[in-house]
Amino acid sequence: MTVGLLFNEIQDSVWAELKAPGPSIEINTYRRSLQRAHLRKLVAIALRTESAPEEAQTMARENLTALRTQIRSVQQAGAQDVPLNPRPSE
Repeated sequence: MTVGLLFNEIQDSVWAELKAPGPSIEINTYRRSLQRAHLRKLVAIALRTESAPEEAQTMARENLTALRTQIRSVQQAGAQDVPLNPRPSE
């Protein structure tokens, strides 16, 4: 398994709701926590605050860009409750 395949498989699994959105996306608290953790990890790898091979840093940036595009696409299609902020509201 390559680093790229690993990153893509994890992203597709964690953000599966973005692949087949309906008029409203219902995501439970545990799933949102998983998604926030995934975002934090990708950001840490992309910004080099965690030790990772260069290929992983490249894949993290690519996955973050793809995720942003997917979220915006779903929002424009009408599912307005998809958050762009990876931090939990307090």
